[in-house]
Amino acid sequence: MTEALLSIGGNLGDRLANLQAAVRMLDDHDGLFVREVSSLYETEPFGVEGQPDYLNAVVRVETGLAPEVLLDVCQQIEAGLGRVRVERWGARTVDIDILTFGTLRRDDARLTLPHPRMAERAFVQIPLRELEAGRIEWTDEVRPFAFGWCPQSRQIPLWIHRAETGSTNDDAKRLAAEGLPNGSVVVADRQTAGRGRMGRVWRSDAGAGVWMSIVLRPDNLDARRGGLLPLAAGLAVARFLHGLGVPAQLKWPNDVLCDGRKICGILCESTASGFRLDRVVVGIGLNLFQQKEDFGPELAETATSLAMEKPELTELTRDRAVAALLSETLKAVTMMDTEKETFLAQYRDLSCLVGRTVGVMRVPTGENAAEHIEGEVLGFSGDGALILATARGNRELASGEVTLRPAGGTQS
Repeated sequence: MTEALLSIGGNLGDRLANLQAAVRMLDDHDGLFVREVSSLYETEPFGVEGQPDYLNAVVRVETGLAPEVLLDVCQQIEAGLGRVRVERWGARTVDIDILTFGTLRRDDARLTLPHPRMAERAFVQIPLRELEAGRIEWTDEVRPFAFGWCPQSRQIPLWIHRAETGSTNDDAKRLAAEGLPNGSVVVADRQTAGRGRMGRVWRSDAGAGVWMSIVLRPDNLDARRGGLLPLAAGLAVARFLHGLGVPAQLKWPNDVLCDGRKICGILCESTASGFRLDRVVVGIGLNLFQQKEDFGPELAETATSLAMEKPELTELTRDRAVAALLSETLKAVTMMDTEKETFLAQYRDLSCLVGRTVGVMRVPTGENAAEHIEGEVLGFSGDGALILATARGNRELASGEVTLRPAGGTQS
């Protein structure tokens, strides 16, 4: 089998549906296996003015076909999706180019490999770099539109924007029940009913931060391990912030702090069948642009934002933060499944609780009454539970509200 990279794009008709169909047709061919698809990027037309904007992506495939046969397959898919070759660089429903075919170099009348113009075109280079580095980037001319490829659903995840909504989590849960693909994101400029754990109100003013929800469809994840998902989301946010030079810490189970003040909250809500999770919505509320006075007197001393922690980061936009957070979240969830010990070690290293004395309030559930427990945090179990050394021995707590008790300081 040979690895080949294909560029795929189109600007006529239902662009997303056409590209989604093209990827499925590639994957359906007996001689091809779609290994990976970059995000879809929206770009201005190249070559001929007055066309609609394009959607473009790069597809990594493995194939047993000869390069000229692969070219035939690509052209057959183009024709099947209505492409008519009338004008060079003109509008088209779908266009599939072979960028590379293993290490093969070829230059003849029918096929040149590597593609002679791939290094000149940002709409090729940006998705290529995404596949190589695992990070989404863009320019004013090449903008993300939808994310990657979900092998389970054989669909391209979507970026759904709301100017205003009650709750992105509620929107994402409804859309997930209707079939929204794994890895899709609902983003709002403003939430009117944003919430955190235990029904707390989450302030979500327009243009102030990232208010987003990610749809995940875990592959055979035991519901009892669902407690790891808030940890994965927290780790993703912390890694994003550390990449910007902000020394964030994690407060189990769902808070991200900077110097003891909350910069991000996470709310995971799941749907299960028996002991298996069918789908999970990961809500992330990250404060970006607020100043201290924007939080009001009730939060001024306990909340912070990226602008307060790193005021020199003037070029960061909300959408760039969303793309980076999605990428980090998907990587953290993968690590949770495939490298759990490494995942837990990274979470432990960024925790502000390990080695500290805390109080944990457990809310009443079923026949269990409310309970307050004190002890020293030892770490986290393989299911995401807090491991606490108490006067009566070690306990594992799957849920609870943690109060950190700094020596000589106030509770937080």
